[in-house]
Amino acid sequence: MRTTLFRLLNKDGNSVNSARKYFGYALGELILVIAGILIALQIYDWNDRKKELQSAIRYHERLIEDLDLVIIVLEDNQILSDSVYKSLVLTIEALDSRELTPEKNAALKYALSSYYKYNQLTIRLHAYDELKSTGGLNLIRNEKVRKQLSYYTSFLEGVAEVYRIFGESIVQMGPTMDKYFRTSLDPTATAIGNFDFAAMASNDEFSNHLSRIALAWNNRRAFNGRILENTKSLKTLVEEALADLRNQS
Repeated sequence: MRTTLFRLLNKDGNSVNSARKYFGYALGELILVIAGILIALQIYDWNDRKKELQSAIRYHERLIEDLDLVIIVLEDNQILSDSVYKSLVLTIEALDSRELTPEKNAALKYALSSYYKYNQLTIRLHAYDELKSTGGLNLIRNEKVRKQLSYYTSFLEGVAEVYRIFGESIVQMGPTMDKYFRTSLDPTATAIGNFDFAAMASNDEFSNHLSRIALAWNNRRAFNGRILENTKSLKTLVEEALADLRNQS
């Protein structure tokens, strides 16, 4: 009887030990599975953050490329605006004095062949527009850069509207201007053809039109210079943000 009871107790003990061993193995396997999942998630998250960082770097590079192109356009515009405005001022001086010196004669020809080239402002930052349209502005991690980009694009839109208004007003003066000179048929010509200086000088309306046109070009010079300054400052900010991103990669 005692032997049988001992065997039963020993059998039960072995079963408990086996269950404990199985439970230990199962728990170990579960821990390994969970650890594997966590590691996989961590690797996935690391890869995802790395891809996002690379995308951010590329968009900052594209922003700088866009800004470089804008600077080139603005510098060309500044040269045109300065030359047209100065030629208009000399032309107005000639009309007021009714004396056409060789210098002012050249200025008059250039002014009358260029005054209408008041093109609209069509500058765009394509990388920024793309980020806005796709909801990817979070790739611009530097808050100051984001704010400056928003201000810059809004300012461009405002200036573009000013350019449009001035441009349309200049076009409306065309019929009065065309009474006194003939545009050259040569598309490569940089000056007008025939003109009647005496008739121009004796017509106050013509001089007033030229004064308003000169004012429009002077405003264009001022706006263009401000945009150029803002563009260069913005480029510096983006370059600094790009350097920070590259340090993180």
